[in-house]
Amino acid sequence: MNVYVLAGGKSSRMGQDKGLMDLNGNPMVHYVLEQARVLTKDIIIITSNKEYEQFGFPLIEDHEPNQGPAQGILTGLEHSTKGRNIFLSTDMPLIGIFELGLLENSDEHALVCYEDETLCPFPGLYSKALLPKWKEIYNRGERKMENFIKSFEYKTRVTDNRKLFLNVNTPEDFIIASKHLP
Repeated sequence: MNVYVLAGGKSSRMGQDKGLMDLNGNPMVHYVLEQARVLTKDIIIITSNKEYEQFGFPLIEDHEPNQGPAQGILTGLEHSTKGRNIFLSTDMPLIGIFELGLLENSDEHALVCYEDETLCPFPGLYSKALLPKWKEIYNRGERKMENFIKSFEYKTRVTDNRKLFLNVNTPEDFIIASKHLP
């Protein structure tokens, strides 16, 4: 199994690369990578920012930069040589190993993600078998992740800990995350 960390966003609301922002003494992506390391050594960061080399994992670039997470997943699925792949986002520092473990231990279902009030694409388990249809949907111009997920047979997991799915997109989110990390 591979773990792909999407770190290619524009971070327009934060004004800087979110994954590299100092959060309680570490870059935000550090917390995501620490959880991923427990699952596998096969971690790949999807980004065009060479500063991510400091973490010691391979970097790959989106084929079409700034096209959102659907493009990041397409890039990862095209790159992957493994059947099962977990995709994470660099701006979710509160995600825990428990939630990732539930994904890793999922059956061979093609797509498994979490559901809260909406579908949460990250963290998500995405099978390599999704690639042909994912690419077809992407090439038709779709970019909304919920529409991608609903185009497949998928399973969802539920957790009571909503803070784990906090996407740090604003300075206010950043403050919330900093209060929940050591």
